[in-house]
Amino acid sequence: FIPVITARGSVAGISALVSLLAILLGLAAMEAGFLALAGHLPPALLAALPGGGVLVLAGVGVALATLSRTLWQARPLPLSARFVAAGLVFLLAALAMGIVFGCAFAAPGLIGWARALTDGLRLHLLAGFIGWFTLTAVGVSYRLISMFTLAPEERGVPGETIFGLVVGGLAGAWLLVFAQAFGAPVPDVLVSAAMAFAVRCAGEVLLSGPDELSARALLRDFAASVDDTGDARPRWPWPRPRLAYGNGSVVEALLLAGTALPDLDAHQRGLEL
Repeated sequence: FIPVITARGSVAGISALVSLLAILLGLAAMEAGFLALAGHLPPALLAALPGGGVLVLAGVGVALATLSRTLWQARPLPLSARFVAAGLVFLLAALAMGIVFGCAFAAPGLIGWARALTDGLRLHLLAGFIGWFTLTAVGVSYRLISMFTLAPEERGVPGETIFGLVVGGLAGAWLLVFAQAFGAPVPDVLVSAAMAFAVRCAGEVLLSGPDELSARALLRDFAASVDDTGDARPRWPWPRPRLAYGNGSVVEALLLAGTALPDLDAHQRGLEL
């Protein structure tokens, strides 16, 4: 989609084949590593898990270098291309966490991170699904809808504001979770507050312009991320074990998301909190 978004031809050449082969070989090696982990292949093949991850990362790196060159030549980038470019950065972060998983499975002593398979999973999902997938889908959707409806793609100040809030909120939340995973004294509420701030602004924009795809995607992701199970204690409905400063921003963001989407479940959850 990047050549479509930028209205420029691809400059991949032979690098596309190199990228494809590296990714395919890497995926095959990772499959062998997972089979060894399950006991279906010799344990020695566990090393194929991180090795395959490195091959996949190398193949994606070659592809990203080509795509980055196309994006660089298309400057100044339209709004849709900026979303996709930001998504590619999150893709690299997700792949890097995948290699950490592979090393943690194959050689636990090699990774000096006791919670690599727990906190690392949060970072992987936040970068992959909420970061790369969401930003890329929003960017491509902006371009396709403007093509099919013959409408202008650029959104002016609202579009620039949403782009900054969405990317900044996602990056801030990822960095806070990253710092928290390595022992930094980052309260959970700061991670939620970083997203809640972006969600409140995006909700106001969506109320005034229901066709803002990026705002809608951010609100949906936030509503889905708020755990509705609460603590194990039946009389404690809050999704965190304890209350801290700024909890009201999470409730306000959840209520606004329920109103702007609209999402009755999110709205009811906000009222309960």
